[in-house]
Amino acid sequence: MHALLVSIAWTFDAQTTLVSIFSDAQPAARLLATGAIVEGSLMCGMSTSEWEWVGGKSDTIVSEWDLICQHKFLVALPSTLFFIGSLFGSGVYGYLADSWFGRKKTLFLSCLLTFVTALAISFAPNIWVYAFLRFANGFFRSGIGSCCIVLATEVVGKKWRGQVGQYGFFFFTLGFLSLPLMGYLERKSWRNLYRIISVLPLGYALFLLPFAYESPRWLLVKGRNKEAMVVLKKLARLNGKQLPAELSLVDPIQGRDDQTSSSENFWKTKWAVKRIVMVMMAGFGSGFVYYGIQLNAENLNFNLYLTVAVNAMMEFPAVFIGSFLLGVMNRRPLFSNSSYLAGISCLLCAVLSLQRVTKAMPLRKERERDGDGGCKGVAADWTLTLFRVDSRYQFTFKSDLNYIRI
Repeated sequence: MHALLVSIAWTFDAQTTLVSIFSDAQPAARLLATGAIVEGSLMCGMSTSEWEWVGGKSDTIVSEWDLICQHKFLVALPSTLFFIGSLFGSGVYGYLADSWFGRKKTLFLSCLLTFVTALAISFAPNIWVYAFLRFANGFFRSGIGSCCIVLATEVVGKKWRGQVGQYGFFFFTLGFLSLPLMGYLERKSWRNLYRIISVLPLGYALFLLPFAYESPRWLLVKGRNKEAMVVLKKLARLNGKQLPAELSLVDPIQGRDDQTSSSENFWKTKWAVKRIVMVMMAGFGSGFVYYGIQLNAENLNFNLYLTVAVNAMMEFPAVFIGSFLLGVMNRRPLFSNSSYLAGISCLLCAVLSLQRVTKAMPLRKERERDGDGGCKGVAADWTLTLFRVDSRYQFTFKSDLNYIRI
């Protein structure tokens, strides 16, 4: 129950991360004279009095701030800054969660600041303020995922750590699946979409997170043995168990110095640093492909809402398959093999795309685009499932390193 309660936060973490699929999308435009749909490249040679946005100016940031033609490159800036902010924020939150602030308080802080920045985004007056607030939003939301997976897995033994870690990714997928519905309901206003997703982390921080417990392992490492024992007793009661009366807790770190020297000793451990570097490299590769596919869903030349919904639903089998395989296989070969298969699928996508484009060259331009989009759609679905599985092992592996750091 505790692990499920903590993992719910992944829902709005997914929404905050992937909301730009809809808020930053390229809306349709039409000619005023004939009503025919006109593409972005053709709009550059026309006067603004010759065409209009089909859904109005407030659909997305593209239509509101006319991010087309020479300004089109600005569309990618907010998402880029969001992930840069996440990169810097993860280091800050990692330090806070491991030092004096703790996991639960860090998660509360991350949820609260995610609410503030997401709400502020809905009032952005221009693309530059919007991009800066997306950076801040990425920075502050980066503590949600790491704190959730650590809080969920530090209360279980090694046997169940992988399966419990999957809870968070189930809720991440659930949050991802909710985005097409919210995006469709608020398709006339990207600002309202941000206001909706901003409410969820605030509600979670105020009404659900107080019922979660601080990590007993972190409390023990910090010398707060009595508090750790209280948490363990409460968790035992939730499971219908009772701790032995003679149970006592011992500080797992003997002769420790202050937090700074402990961190320095950690970074001097060659095998631990090597493992972290390898995980970071693997995380970069899987994240690059996974988010690259999702954030380019509009380029598949298909209904955007249906495309995102199908992509999200495909992740549910990955969660259950991953949970099963984690129970019967070691993590390293499972991670490696899934990465190999995902890499092969990416190469096949590239090869098939080239062949399809070559065959389509004599045909009409519209047929060429449809063929290329269809190939990308099939390859994206295949690659998506594989990468969602191996990215889960990557994050579970990172949670193991948190134990090493302690």
